[in-house]
Amino acid sequence: MDLYKKLQSLTQGSMCVEDYYKEVEIAMIRANVEEDQAQKKEIVDVVELQHYMEIEDLLHKTIQVEGQLMSKISSKFASSSSMEIKLEEQ
Repeated sequence: MDLYKKLQSLTQGSMCVEDYYKEVEIAMIRANVEEDQAQKKEIVDVVELQHYMEIEDLLHKTIQVEGQLMSKISSKFASSSSMEIKLEEQ
């Protein structure tokens, strides 16, 4: 199985959270996948301020925050690209 596919298909199953996290880290190293720590910090800053009753609530909030950050990054990229085009035209 391709290392990247193995990483994507990892599930916690009967492992404790700590063991599962270690497995994910090992799989990421083997698949040569790096985390964007700057973005992760921004997500953690928002998510850690919330109170959660279920892990699914935390997951959904994290996905929501990540989506918002990606939208901001995309809009910054789009506006800087259009600015570069305008500067080149001058």
